[in-house]
Amino acid sequence: MADPLALRAITAEEEQALRELAHSRTAEARLRDRARICWLSHQGQRVAGIKTELRIADGTVRLWITRFNADGLDGLRDRRRGGRPATYTAEQVGELVATSLTAPPGTRGAVRELDPGPAGGVPQRGTGHRHQAQPDRGDPAGRGAALAAAGDVVR
Repeated sequence: MADPLALRAITAEEEQALRELAHSRTAEARLRDRARICWLSHQGQRVAGIKTELRIADGTVRLWITRFNADGLDGLRDRRRGGRPATYTAEQVGELVATSLTAPPGTRGAVRELDPGPAGGVPQRGTGHRHQAQPDRGDPAGRGAALAAAGDVVR
């Protein structure tokens, strides 16, 4: 019978880095979770115990222990994936974002945020949402201007 899968012997530097990453509150979540798998294995837990404690699949535990054994901490990072190459470079994306955040030519001040609409969000269908009369939309009774001036609400 083959030996159970376990973390290889690690150096003191790897142990410290793995411990810090596994217990980090600021590291990327998926990287922290992968380090936690390896840390628990380093602490002597077997695959079945790790998968139960972390509530993940058996194959996931085995994958990250195997990748750590082969490549160390670098093995816990995502590998480059295939697919279509990016359409725009990082510099082009940055330039586009910066341009979108500046005021259009001929205006003063910063770009204003979008109007969130009526208080309480978007009205739902069938709620009897009220609208003020608007004379420029063609009021068939011809009362829009008078109602809008008086501040009345039309149902």
